[in-house]
Amino acid sequence: MGIHEQNMIKDVWLQFKKTGAIDRNNGILRNEIADSWSRSKNYNVAFHETTTPMVNQKDFDKIYESKKELLTVAEPYIQSLYEMISGSKSYICIADENAVVLSSFYDNHLINLSAETFPLPGKRLGEESTGTNSVGLCAVLNKPFYVLGTEHYKASSHPVSCFSAPIHDYGNRIIGILTISGLYEETDIKLLALTTAMAGAIEREIRLRNAYQRLSQNNTLLKTTLDSISDGALLLDDQNSIIQANNTAMQTLSLKKSDIINMNINDIIPNCLQWEKVLSERKVIEDQEIRFQKNNKVFHLVTSVYPCKDSSGITSHNVVILQEMKDVRKLINKMTGSSANYTFDSIIYKSEVMEHVIDLAKRAAASDSTVLLRGESGTGKEVFAQAIHNASSKRAQPFITINCGALPRGLVESELFGYEGGAFTGSKKDGHPGKFELAEGGTIFFDEIGDMPLDLQGTLLRVLQNKEVTRIGGTSSKQINVRIIAATNSDLESKIQNSEFREDLYYRLNVFPLLLPPLRARREDISELAHHLAEKYCLHFGTEFLGFSKDAITMLENYRWPGNVRELENVIERAININKNRMLDINDFPINLIHANTNRFQPSDLRNFNNFPAATELYSSAFANDSNSYKSISRSEYDNLIEALTSTRGNVKDAASILGMSYRSVYRRLEKYDIDKNMFKNHTSV
Repeated sequence: MGIHEQNMIKDVWLQFKKTGAIDRNNGILRNEIADSWSRSKNYNVAFHETTTPMVNQKDFDKIYESKKELLTVAEPYIQSLYEMISGSKSYICIADENAVVLSSFYDNHLINLSAETFPLPGKRLGEESTGTNSVGLCAVLNKPFYVLGTEHYKASSHPVSCFSAPIHDYGNRIIGILTISGLYEETDIKLLALTTAMAGAIEREIRLRNAYQRLSQNNTLLKTTLDSISDGALLLDDQNSIIQANNTAMQTLSLKKSDIINMNINDIIPNCLQWEKVLSERKVIEDQEIRFQKNNKVFHLVTSVYPCKDSSGITSHNVVILQEMKDVRKLINKMTGSSANYTFDSIIYKSEVMEHVIDLAKRAAASDSTVLLRGESGTGKEVFAQAIHNASSKRAQPFITINCGALPRGLVESELFGYEGGAFTGSKKDGHPGKFELAEGGTIFFDEIGDMPLDLQGTLLRVLQNKEVTRIGGTSSKQINVRIIAATNSDLESKIQNSEFREDLYYRLNVFPLLLPPLRARREDISELAHHLAEKYCLHFGTEFLGFSKDAITMLENYRWPGNVRELENVIERAININKNRMLDINDFPINLIHANTNRFQPSDLRNFNNFPAATELYSSAFANDSNSYKSISRSEYDNLIEALTSTRGNVKDAASILGMSYRSVYRRLEKYDIDKNMFKNHTSV
């Protein structure tokens, strides 16, 4: 732009200053400049103001601190730029997005310029403060821009030309403005291209730094995410090399980070899954069981593979998840409820006879010996089994319950020992672990062991002897570390005589026998149990419990309880349901309890009760001499009916079969004794 054009612009400026109007049709003034003059006038910027507003020092310090990264990156570029224009009577400044000058670079001889035209750090160069100038316009327009001489709004800036270009961050937001300024006669329009190129170079480096920081943050986030996963996790690149591994993976594989990073997956985990084929297919593979040996250690893992796609939809990475089989078993057991909830503290008692039994059970818990729990139905055999487990060294491991009387006949072996994939029609293609494998390190509780099929007893005996199992369809055996607790209400000795139970299995199970007393043999515990159960059901039903009447307690203590604690629980639950006064009395209980209000305790009830000294006077050696004594206890019609209903959970048809009478005969006796069969349906062991 020559002197003539500058003079023409000056005339337009003078007219604007006088009238506030701009003739936009003459083509002399660029539209951006005309718009800026109008905005500057609206901001009440004075045409002949010789000072420029400054940011106070405290605010400037904050702004400067927030722009340290920009200044650090920009400084070497600006230094290089300054060397290029040195001696041209120009100076360079860098401002923030609000047109506040952050730093200036200049020749010493330029200090003689007026303070108005020299961009000192802290100056506000926005239109609202200084009027039309390239820094302010660059901030408004978000593009490179120049202002020459008389295009400036303030008269004090007419001797100067300035060239500005914005600097953007990764999100394309302005974070700074680079400017070259100088005397109008000494500058050239080409400086705008130089300023723009240098601003672009600064911008690219800042974006690269930001990208690197985000990459580093993402890498840290990925590592943190992987380490937060409880399973082992490996991230593989397109060459199947491990580029990330979490701590769990390294622990699972017994390796250090230096042993695993950048290694091929085949070098770390032998080709159990045909890695090359699996990973190249880019398909999800879930829960594949693998077993391999490395460095004299056997690894048994469950492995899954998940392909990762990039932004273009191409799969270039894979995530491999590793779970130790023992952890999978724990999870399965937890989800299926295969855990022990009861402890010795859960057992309600104050009788000396129960104290003795619990003492023996605690001694059993201290060893790994097989325990055989014997006692009538409802005496709490499963509670004792769980308590023994929870007091043992295996308490943190699985507790698996197997009801031998409920095992599906055709699937017994597959349930206990598992099977390999394709072992039989309908089997899972990947195979299935059996109960012994799931219980590894923990306890298996064989409930109702006397009902186990005879042919399976031999198989179980071999497992107990060899401590190893072989899956159906498998060719290799697996060592097991499982503690056995068995329970029965059957007369095993009689079953042995009748060839219904193997004698060798009996001796293998009967290492640490425990006989649980019937409730009628520990009368002093009845009141404690009744109060505990009443409070439990009142809490469950949301009602208040005020206690038992004296007559009610006497009645409960004198009743024979053929169904033991289970029957007591059913009776208490029923009483809580029908009680209106919150104080349980005789009338809240079934009439058969009132009619049968005698405690018919017999010496044979204790049956050689764990050699407990106080009990020896109450029984003879009849049990040892008479293998049928357990079933030969003289019982009333009522007692037999109650026990049958208890064992069948109120199923009249099954109870009739047990009692050897017709279906209708059982119903007539229910009416005779005023017994509600429904009270036996939802009982739980205590």
